[in-house]
Amino acid sequence: MLADSAAWPIYSAMKGAYPVGATLVKLEYDDEKCATLVGFTAMQKLAAAEAPTLGDWAWQRLDADRNVVPSTASTCVACHKHHCQETDGTGLDLSCAEEK
Repeated sequence: MLADSAAWPIYSAMKGAYPVGATLVKLEYDDEKCATLVGFTAMQKLAAAEAPTLGDWAWQRLDADRNVVPSTASTCVACHKHHCQETDGTGLDLSCAEEK
């Protein structure tokens, strides 16, 4: 997982609120050894209530060459809501890279 300087303190501690503009990028691999990069998923925090159905995040998928891949952000959100639901005050805000 990559994080910009605004996102890193929140992501690394899994505590706190992401500021508007904080950006996270997950590297996607097609093997368990993470040898073959197949793409990226990027999330950028939006202002409160700007995109409530998307958790107030802008989502974007890219292929391994960093070309934008048409996708439906709702698919990303559904998975993150399932695996990263904020139920215990951990500060996940749908930002976990692996199941918690």
